[in-house]
Amino acid sequence: FPLQINMHMKHFPYLEHEIRETFDICTVSDVMTSPVVTLRGVEEAGEIEQILLRSKHKAFPVLDQDTDQYVGLIRRDQLVALLECGIYLESLQEQNQNHRESIRVNALLTRAKTEHINRALMSDADTYARDRSSKFVGKSSEWLNDNVVRSDHGRSVIISTDETLPGGNAVSRPKGTIVDVDGNGNIIVRVTRDERSCHVDVAAAMNRGAYTVMQNCPLSKAYNLFTAMGLRHLPILGRDGSVVGIVTRSNLDAKYMERRTGLDMHH
Repeated sequence: FPLQINMHMKHFPYLEHEIRETFDICTVSDVMTSPVVTLRGVEEAGEIEQILLRSKHKAFPVLDQDTDQYVGLIRRDQLVALLECGIYLESLQEQNQNHRESIRVNALLTRAKTEHINRALMSDADTYARDRSSKFVGKSSEWLNDNVVRSDHGRSVIISTDETLPGGNAVSRPKGTIVDVDGNGNIIVRVTRDERSCHVDVAAAMNRGAYTVMQNCPLSKAYNLFTAMGLRHLPILGRDGSVVGIVTRSNLDAKYMERRTGLDMHH
């Protein structure tokens, strides 16, 4: 398969695309990990910080704020980037207010009829020009400047598919937020005390189109989807749309499946 060749060339771990007869006997719920660490569409920065510190997972299902139903999947590095950049709902609202004020100042400049009024407002015009040309993430790292952007008039946050942060020293903002790697090689972030109660719009950055399967899905179909699409995470849903489990590459390892099902997965 071209996808597997591409993953092999990039040194990404992957599973062989080989369906065995015993896979048809089981369902994906027989091998999934449950319960699952999940996030809400909006979470406090301090809660996300603790989840990343306690968990080794590379991605997390996101639940609807009101119904607890699955709505998307967000990667660990995306969460880290949101915290490192300080992309909080409070700051976004403040920036939108500042942007509206800047537009108002610019409108005044446009309507100004005399040179005297133009000179009086020149300082505000300079501020407006700087606001328009500055990058959204401001004084953050070069990697984050390249990989985090706002779209749809600020309502969405797009983080690139690059799943690595720069190696070497930890990345930090002047405010004190620090991004580092723990002893297990997982990216973690430590936010300042003042920012722990700030709210992060997780839903704005999550992947709404991530593949999912129902808990009664035959293991053969889930395995085929996982390997054919080169997935790393496959959320498992119940009939009510809730997240009941998740499957990663380790869940589909032959030895692991044998321990969970008691069946010989090599034949």
